[in-house]
Amino acid sequence: MALTALPSDCLLACLARVPYADLRNVIPSTCKSLRDAVTSAALRKTREAAGWTEWAVFAGRYAVGSQCFIITALGARRTARRPHVHGEFVTRFSLSSGQDAVIVMENENRSMRACVFDPRQDCWHYISPLFLVQNVGSQLQGNISTEGATGTALGSSIMALGGASDRNFDLYDTSQNTWSRQLPLPFNSSYSQFVEVAGRLWCYASNDHLQETHIYDPETRLWTAGPRLPFALFQGGTGVHWHTNALEVHGKFCIMAYFELIPETASYSAFVWDPARESWDEAPFPVPPVVGFECSHIDGHLIVSGHLPSDLGPDTMQLGASDDDSRLFVLSPGSTEWAEWRLPDGVERATRIAAIRLG
Repeated sequence: MALTALPSDCLLACLARVPYADLRNVIPSTCKSLRDAVTSAALRKTREAAGWTEWAVFAGRYAVGSQCFIITALGARRTARRPHVHGEFVTRFSLSSGQDAVIVMENENRSMRACVFDPRQDCWHYISPLFLVQNVGSQLQGNISTEGATGTALGSSIMALGGASDRNFDLYDTSQNTWSRQLPLPFNSSYSQFVEVAGRLWCYASNDHLQETHIYDPETRLWTAGPRLPFALFQGGTGVHWHTNALEVHGKFCIMAYFELIPETASYSAFVWDPARESWDEAPFPVPPVVGFECSHIDGHLIVSGHLPSDLGPDTMQLGASDDDSRLFVLSPGSTEWAEWRLPDGVERATRIAAIRLG
């Protein structure tokens, strides 16, 4: 009996156990019905129910025209060529189908430009740009700085925070391909960093609020003040953003950075916020071998990319001072050892990463 002659539920059950690389590269080439099955939401749900959901790390560089890759523990493959967008902000977000995609954004020439990568189709598409300076006469535009604006995503929502005003908050509507201005932020957002934790967006390490966090609830569309960081962030001469990054650990906010645990002495440490006890705890895992210049997380796995050794003090090194290539480490659920995944030669420097489910 031909595979396509099977009832649809039997066909999906068979396909659910096929490695995603074969689903993408082999099966779709046979016939249209199998191509449709491979890209269907029904197959994704069947794979999830069977425990066969696969994930990978998307990796690319900041530079326009550089190669991007999909990386797993077994190897890497190039993606289709990325459009002409710098990889300034890279994160996972959800398509309307509920499947994962990657959003790559840049703050360039007073606008937020972005493109979306679908790993199942191996294709990119632009979204409508956001002009950060609006309703201002051309003679005044040159006096307005938008350098601190940041792009991020929460679930299926794409966002831009900051811009002509540090309190601007814009939201992208995927169904209309348009941006809309939201209520002003209750804090100044300049060079902020963000992470999704338990369905909410945490803002941290903003230039004007280095020790503070702010939390956005998409249900109420409101921001609330989060906890202050447990210790002062090391600033030095290059700021905090090169060593400060956050992850979700067991549904909780986890931050890794050079903290001044005692005055004027900083060490690379990780802390987790416990909302029930309203207190900070040391992370239940060792810090990675490298300072996490880029971090991501998915299904309990923690992923870190960087090139500076984390066992050295921050005053002994400067961002970009090392000639070493970036390295990629993964911590699996329940493990205390970071496993190194090889980065392809095309992304060995200034790597941007995002963990995504393949199907």
